Amino acid sequence: MHDIGYSCDITSSIEKSDQVGKNFELAVVASMAFFKWKNLDMYKLCNGNKSTERISKKVGMREINKDTGKSNYEEKQEAFTNRTSVAFMVDDCKWNVKESPKQTPKQGKWHDPVDNPQITLWTQSGKYNPANAAFGVPRPNKKYHQGVDLFCTEGSNVYACLDGIVESITDSPKGQGQTIVLKITDKEQINYFRQRRRDYNPTYDGEKKQGEGFDENSNHIYLVYYHLSYILVKKGSVYAGQVIGYSGISGIRDGTCGPHLHFEIRSERRCGDLTKRCNPAYYVYYKVKMSPEEKKKQEERMKKGQLKDFYGRK
Repeated sequence: MHDIGYSCDITSSIEKSDQVGKNFELAVVASMAFFKWKNLDMYKLCNGNKSTERISKKVGMREINKDTGKSNYEEKQEAFTNRTSVAFMVDDCKWNVKESPKQTPKQGKWHDPVDNPQITLWTQSGKYNPANAAFGVPRPNKKYHQGVDLFCTEGSNVYACLDGIVESITDSPKGQGQTIVLKITDKEQINYFRQRRRDYNPTYDGEKKQGEGFDENSNHIYLVYYHLSYILVKKGSVYAGQVIGYSGISGIRDGTCGPHLHFEIRSERRCGDLTKRCNPAYYVYYKVKMSPEEKKKQEERMKKGQLKDFYGRK
């Protein structure tokens, strides 16, 4: 590390090694030096591979946390999967892979907000209750659920559904977390939106079709995305299918067993309760019946417990 301008010792004592936890720049450089020192192949963390067990074995022995029952290997894996890999955009790292030439984005039709949209089966505390994720269902705090919770593990791609404008980007640590609001006004895009609407009958007890005053024929529509872990766009134009951020659990103070994208459709930007909101199920054809593999994936995440990501960018 001396060769690249760092005159510090991070190996001879615990006190000195603590520098890594206080200096992000030093932490990154130290990690790079460690990879080089141990002859670790960094390219094995490319192309979708996120396993850190190989590296954990190089760092130290396997130990069990008495409080959580998890090994230090598991805790390191969770930290890398949920935070580090998102911050360093590991999903975008490709090695020895030929990609198709980039094309100029074209105006497109509807794109779902997440891949393979499905209702979130388990609640924040780990209770099996899919109805809790549906639009209009009363919550324990007696407020109505204003959108739909689409299951997605932390760090999943979140997409613009239509060509539109990023109207606002906000961060509300006590509730919505990192949030994007898209405004759709283009006539062709509004027409795609109207054509997308399907016949839908509420599936769950308490689920509503829409709130008072929602206008499906409005000349402007707002699409709202909550709980993001990272936002990739700024105010301005986006196109259908563009990745605008990564999913997360920001804003959920106590963490959750069921990570999701909270997604809303409104005919006005500012509105209370269910007013001028519509059940997204009319436009997002999400699954309520899942394959055994899909259900197992949600169950496995639920068993990891109420993971926390309060501010989103950890």
